[in-house]
Amino acid sequence: MHCVANNFKVVIVFIIAVAIGCKANQDKSDCNSLRDSLAALIQQGTLNNDTVMLKNAIAISDSLLSVDTTSVNRIFCYHHRSIIFSSLGQVDEAKKNFELEMMCLPEDNPERLLFTAVKNIQEQKRDLADPYLAKLLSICELAQQKEFSEDFTMYTIKALYLRDGEEKAKEYLHQQLTKHPNSQILHYMKDNWKSFTNYTYGSASQFDWVMQNLKK
Repeated sequence: MHCVANNFKVVIVFIIAVAIGCKANQDKSDCNSLRDSLAALIQQGTLNNDTVMLKNAIAISDSLLSVDTTSVNRIFCYHHRSIIFSSLGQVDEAKKNFELEMMCLPEDNPERLLFTAVKNIQEQKRDLADPYLAKLLSICELAQQKEFSEDFTMYTIKALYLRDGEEKAKEYLHQQLTKHPNSQILHYMKDNWKSFTNYTYGSASQFDWVMQNLKK
């Protein structure tokens, strides 16, 4: 046990050294190593219920956010910080970082559009949600005209459910299943409709919805 503790201290010292190198030199390889270490710490900390590892992971993400301001890095860090804070039971921080992750995505990203729409609906701002749903449906329609995509089909169903109700969403799913009967994902959605809509559309608490999305 003592050996394991010492090895862990060595790992932490190494990670700190890499963080310093990343900050000093803006070395991409150092930053990539730091991201790998962050992910490994979260995995081990979560599996072993080790709050020390998780808190060290937060410190590493702080360093990464300060030295690498690219959208890719910020999305990576905020995503993993949401997982950390969730594991630590810090609900508000988990929600905050998940929202920051979503806001780092491009404005026309389907995931961001859906998230923003759901957030506004949950905050009783339906008039603000509708433009995001309209834009999401338009993007999906254009994409589907070029090539069938299960992902865009799923986003369309989610947006229709929010904007037009369950009947319209189910009708669209039925149409797509008729056109693409071999799609296992579409069949899964049909067979698990209740659980699929339960967290996606806010009948559960916002935090439950966020945590479900983190597990994707």
